[in-house]
Formats: sequence, structure tokens, C-alpha cells
Amino acid sequence: MICNIPWVMKQQRFAWLMATAMAGFSYSQTAATVSCQDIAPWNSSQIYATVTPVTYDNYLYQNKWWTQNENPSQTGQWGVWENKGVCDGAQN
Repeated sequence: MICNIPWVMKQQRFAWLMATAMAGFSYSQTAATVSCQDIAPWNSSQIYATVTPVTYDNYLYQNKWWTQNENPSQTGQWGVWENKGVCDGAQN
């Protein structure tokens, strides 16, 4: 049933537009491919006092603050390491 009240019509139109737009949309959490050439691998005993890129398990990470012995793949969204993407194969 379509209602003729102006604000309801706008909501229905918006909902239809969103449904139409989202119908062909698929979300993927695929990380970007980045160059890891000349980036040192993560070392658990090293102190990372400044923002430093490292590689770990074929991913590029960058620390957001001082850290030592925190595994880049285990810090999560709010952790010290930010995942910058999948290495493109050219490392060190």
C-alpha cells in the first residue's frame, strides 16, 4: 500500500532507492595490495618507539604508538598495529 502523505512518500522512495542500489552491491573485506619491498619483518624483541611499518604473515602493518612483543595479527581494530594491506609479493 502506498500512502499519499508527503513525508511518508519520501521515506518510501528513499527505501526503494536504497534497496535498488544495494541489490547489486556485495561487501568484501579484502585488504588492499601494497608494496612491502624494503620493509623489515616484525620482530617480537624489537622496541617500536616511532611509527614503523613491518611485515608479518604477508601483511603490512604500522604501529600507532610505542610497542614491544605485541603480535601485529592479534591486536585487533583498537590495538597498536594497523593492517595496511596484503603484501604484493615483493618483500625485502
